[in-house]
Amino acid sequence: MEARSKPQAESKPLVKLRPLSDNEKMLLVGLGIAVVLFLGITFVINPQTLRRDELEAQKRELDDRVTQINTLLATETEIKSTRQNLEEERNELLEKYFPVLDQPQIVYLLTDITAQDNLNISDMRFDKPSVQTMSDMEVSSMKVLMPFDGRYTDLLAVVQAVESSPRRMKVDSVTIDRVDDLDVSGSMSLLVYSLEGLADTDPNVIPIPIVEGKGEVNPIRSFAGFEDVSAEAQEPEGELLHDFEAKNYDFIPSHYYVTGNAMPTSLSKSGRYGLRLEYSIVAVKDENRAYVDISKNNIQISYPPDKLTLWVYSFSYCPGDIGVRVMTQNGDVMHFSGSGGVSWLGWANVDLALPADKSLYPLNITHLYYEVPLNSDDFGVLVFDKLAVMYAQSAVASSEADKEASDYFFYKVEPGDTISSISRKFYGTTRYNSEIMANNSISAGDVLRPGKILVLKKR
Repeated sequence: MEARSKPQAESKPLVKLRPLSDNEKMLLVGLGIAVVLFLGITFVINPQTLRRDELEAQKRELDDRVTQINTLLATETEIKSTRQNLEEERNELLEKYFPVLDQPQIVYLLTDITAQDNLNISDMRFDKPSVQTMSDMEVSSMKVLMPFDGRYTDLLAVVQAVESSPRRMKVDSVTIDRVDDLDVSGSMSLLVYSLEGLADTDPNVIPIPIVEGKGEVNPIRSFAGFEDVSAEAQEPEGELLHDFEAKNYDFIPSHYYVTGNAMPTSLSKSGRYGLRLEYSIVAVKDENRAYVDISKNNIQISYPPDKLTLWVYSFSYCPGDIGVRVMTQNGDVMHFSGSGGVSWLGWANVDLALPADKSLYPLNITHLYYEVPLNSDDFGVLVFDKLAVMYAQSAVASSEADKEASDYFFYKVEPGDTISSISRKFYGTTRYNSEIMANNSISAGDVLRPGKILVLKKR
């Protein structure tokens, strides 16, 4: 029998891919574009839009904050202006009252405003402080009783001076008895007011203003036996360089063992102020100078003068020389002294010879100074005024009073000293407090710093 052959396995037919038609290609391209657009919008455009909206919201918020800040700044300017006005009003108010009811302050001011040639006020009696209501405000007050005798016209001048006082006070009552056609006697009662407890003020440093229009006053004239040599000194003509009315100066020592101070003083040759130089010199070096820096005043000399002059007030004879420090146009520093020792009392015009070499000019005057030689220790007080340049010869009259012995001595303040303690120490009483204060340009309430040099009257 013939063997039957096994049937062969059936093979699957192959899938035949046909080419895409043009329409199908277009659809695929469109689908791809749609997918790209979807992804771009979802992951790029939408986040950027959200970010933009957030930034715009932040910008609007910042704009609002800027507007608020500008409003606040405008308000702050108004507040500052209002505060400044209130501060000025406060200062004006404080200037009209005594910060505290301190008797030395009151005596200092009353002594000035009641000074009359033909009216004698022999005493000032103070009552205990009390409280009064003024314009819904309680203020401290003190009654001062002042007996007087003298001309009636001078009494009226005192009443007017009290009413126009720079510190708040008023005439409470006046009792007058007729002496003759011109003179009267009696007593005057004053009320002095203070903002003690109401204003935040420093009771230790209190400027006591001086009533204007009182004329030039030499504080030394109040002392018995004083002879005013300044009236006899003839003032030479010349070009005034500096009058010391501007307080632009500083004390500078030449070395560590020179101490002192420079300050304005009412003792002046002319005008309101002179320059008071306090010095204490331990002369251990070749140059021992107490300088006053006046360079801020820009004092310049353009042409060689005949001489430079300076009015100097001396309270006692001194071994040192008075001079000036100048700077040439090349920046060289030069010193010129001319007093040959302080051999006068009162005012004297000191001549200082400057160089005649025109190439050194213009010269800038930068310092005044007082110097002593080696091993000649000295301390004291000098007063300077009216620095002038002379282009013609002139003589300065001398006074026989310069030959008299000094009526003053110097005292260096020690820790713990007060005006009252110094007066008691040298005079055994406090009745010379006002004299010490007036002679040393001290206002009532000022703190005495250790080392300050005082001019005291010999008794």
